[in-house]
Amino acid sequence: MVSIFGFSNIKKNIFDCLGIFKRNLTFYSHKLYRVLFFDNCPNWQYLFQRSVYRMKEWQNRKNLFKITLSDKKIVKSILNEGVFVSSLNELGFDNTEKFKELANKLFDETAVFFKDPPTHLGGWFEAEKFTLRPPIEYILEKYPDIFQFALNPRLLSIAQHYIGAPSALIDIDFKIDIPGGNDTGSKVWHYDKMDYKILKIFVYFSEVTSSSPAFEYIPAKKCWNIKLDYFKESTVYGLTDKQNIVRVEAPSESVLFIGVDRILHHLSIPTHNENKSTRKAVVCHYVSTEIPDQCRYCRNGAAGRWGTEKAKKLLKSFKDTLPEQTRKYLYIHDS
Repeated sequence: MVSIFGFSNIKKNIFDCLGIFKRNLTFYSHKLYRVLFFDNCPNWQYLFQRSVYRMKEWQNRKNLFKITLSDKKIVKSILNEGVFVSSLNELGFDNTEKFKELANKLFDETAVFFKDPPTHLGGWFEAEKFTLRPPIEYILEKYPDIFQFALNPRLLSIAQHYIGAPSALIDIDFKIDIPGGNDTGSKVWHYDKMDYKILKIFVYFSEVTSSSPAFEYIPAKKCWNIKLDYFKESTVYGLTDKQNIVRVEAPSESVLFIGVDRILHHLSIPTHNENKSTRKAVVCHYVSTEIPDQCRYCRNGAAGRWGTEKAKKLLKSFKDTLPEQTRKYLYIHDS
């Protein structure tokens, strides 16, 4: 007869075996997924839905913009490493000079007119205390031409070939990041999960040094064994070697193409007390429009700013001024 203590041990052994079986099944399922779909994305979430997305990507290949050989290299780098770093001058996009002129004016005005962080945006109230940004309504009323850069056909082409489907600009954010607020909001290590493929393009408008808030990431190939997808700075060194963490310090007008769905990343805040400086950055945010949402968070990230009635009205007016071939690549929330 098995004693109550013996039964407890048997029960524990069964649960241990089931746990090992589940871990092995998950691991080998992802191995199989990578072989079948030629996708080295380390984000382990929603494996079945991600597989469906990959199949729909293949169906959409014929609908993508044409892409140059040099821009293909950018896409390949984002897929393999998660990040590609360049500069506005090296890239030579149309509308660059106008974009730089308007962005610098907007940042100067933001520092004067919008000194109080808009804590009503989204749920990360603590994080918002350390970010200054102009309201989207202000940009659309005063500097609507600034959107022309984010809707540049070459930029859209890079976004589409990374995402694998016709893609739209769903947000453009002008941010002045103030040092402070560790382990809140975007300072926490995370993947972006609003959709299965998300491209963000950061343009620095101030020099980013060891004294500035800066983008930090773990390259895609180094993320594979990290199962956590949302954790604080104090946890990261228990999950990966310090040498695997890349901090992007770069001069003003640097451009970062980031596959935020495939790399663990965060906004790093300098810990020393001397000579801390702000970071000015423009963030353009693209997701697919042809592949239906597979993720419940899709497109909700910017809705707090772009989804107001005034913003939607202004966006629709601006959209009407765009060439017909560009118009559908500007997404309006709930439209």
